Amino acid sequence: MAITRQKKEEVVAELKDMLQSATSIIAADNLGMSVEQVTKLRVKAREVGCGVKIAKNRLIRLALSELGRGGFESNLIGPTLLVTHAEDAAGSAKLLVDFAKDCDKIKIKGAMLRGDVLNASSVERLAKLPGRDHLRSEFVGLVNNLVGTVYFNAQNLLSEFAGLVSAQKDKLEKAA
Repeated sequence: MAITRQKKEEVVAELKDMLQSATSIIAADNLGMSVEQVTKLRVKAREVGCGVKIAKNRLIRLALSELGRGGFESNLIGPTLLVTHAEDAAGSAKLLVDFAKDCDKIKIKGAMLRGDVLNASSVERLAKLPGRDHLRSEFVGLVNNLVGTVYFNAQNLLSEFAGLVSAQKDKLEKAA
């Protein structure tokens, strides 16, 4: 069933909104996926803040060209499912790679990460990186450790300084 020009324009506008805010865009082949499998993917994607869109390659190309994001066209062959995330590229890659382990119908084609085009093996390596929340917690732990170290060292310096002042005071009292 052919869609009208107005509907195509609506889809392109929706794609542009989705792709404009995305730091990572991952394309996957979804040939043979059931509606139930796509629904499961959408639910998991929503849980981690990802967007999932299935659209015609021609409309995806049009949206990307209107946004000035070129170079991704080689991944737009055959049925295409897009997974996007506004902030966490590793999280969206991890979602799709993990889902592909359970669903043999998903074949990762490639990705665009902040303007750089990645192949499927690069997406799989990206999925092995720690996620944004994990990195944030590590950073907070490092800062907390650093603050504790600075506090401990400052306490030691103040204690030593107080000891020196006390010794100087005693020395001056004996001299007087």
